[in-house]
Amino acid sequence: MVNNGFPNPCLKYSHLLNPVMLELTSKISNKYFTYHEKEDGGYYSRNDFYACNRVLINRRTLWKTNNESEYIGQVHIYGEINTITLCFLNGDIKHLTKVENTYIAKNKINLNIKSDVEDFEGQKYTIKVYEIGNIKYINYKSNSVYLFKKVFEFDELIWKSNNFSESAKSISICIMKHEKYLGILLTNFNYLLYQYINNNWINITNKRLRLNKFMLIFNINSGLKRFKNVPIDYETDLMNLEYSLFFNFTPEFEQNLDITKPKCLTYNLITNDLSIVLCNGNKIPIDTNKAFIKIPINPVNSYLFPSKSFSEFTFNTAKSSFSTTSLEPNKNSIDQLDKGMDQMDNPVDELDNPIGQMTNSIDESTNPMDQLNVEIEEEMNEYISVTQSEEEIEQEYENLTHFTRNELFKALSRPIEF
Repeated sequence: MVNNGFPNPCLKYSHLLNPVMLELTSKISNKYFTYHEKEDGGYYSRNDFYACNRVLINRRTLWKTNNESEYIGQVHIYGEINTITLCFLNGDIKHLTKVENTYIAKNKINLNIKSDVEDFEGQKYTIKVYEIGNIKYINYKSNSVYLFKKVFEFDELIWKSNNFSESAKSISICIMKHEKYLGILLTNFNYLLYQYINNNWINITNKRLRLNKFMLIFNINSGLKRFKNVPIDYETDLMNLEYSLFFNFTPEFEQNLDITKPKCLTYNLITNDLSIVLCNGNKIPIDTNKAFIKIPINPVNSYLFPSKSFSEFTFNTAKSSFSTTSLEPNKNSIDQLDKGMDQMDNPVDELDNPIGQMTNSIDESTNPMDQLNVEIEEEMNEYISVTQSEEEIEQEYENLTHFTRNELFKALSRPIEF
């Protein structure tokens, strides 16, 4: 499995989280999870220091894992728990619908790319097309709970996920006069790059930078206090063959930094160029031959502290740990690409919440005490079935958390957050 993207912040400390079971029928909050009521159902979100490694319905196991990278952060339920969405810390989503006594996941879809498409917004994915001169970009982005599991061009399979936890959320294509590239952004923040050579799509991912070897450091000076190695939260996107890392500052620091703060880091998968884009629109190239790149950030109150040192963003290239491409694109294509990029506005926007636009259909409830199966729908009838004996059920029930009167009172009196 490829491992070349920036690390998922949600997984950075997953080994320190305490795995706990979640009973979906409880519909109350406790010290492990907070339950949020909604018109069409509700959802559980994990509290600090905890994550879900087993989901139960009426004491029967729906889903379980021993892998810390597959812990669950949120679980959405609809109606009488006939539809369930599992949101994993690794970015994966499983949208399960109950059919008789089986929960089936149908949110992993195939994509057939074409060169003659226009802008399109559907239920499952959105298409954005940009044309600059002789360069054409086609960008596919999955919507709501849907994720890509296979990519085709006509009948040719270009890529497919290696397992049920690997999926793609964005596909980007660049078509030039004599060259064609295809980039894939996986839900785990890694990327893939293909080049069309001699009528075949060739995987050239290993010829590009391993971004997970780099280090990002924020040192923030608020004027009165200096914060070193501030934790960085970020989201990934892929647009026009640019892998982008969008930075999310906490409100505490957002109000103390002006428009010189970084907005995102971009990596052009074709030209192999890294840049930092600031909130004021400036774009700063990064020379990966240098060990450290430092970018000053001005505080909003800098005029009050003219003698104080400014905040800074440090990009550690980890020079000895990364590899660069030896397969260079055609120089004419690079010149053409650079010229086109100069004419184009920055297409990167704020990322949509992949959970906020969920749509579903709720069927009539069946007996929840029936045996529960989880099926991942695939061509070869591959599925995951989880069953339990009565002895195992009783043992799990003994291990479940039972709420005290005080815990129940606190949970019911806690304000609901949306």
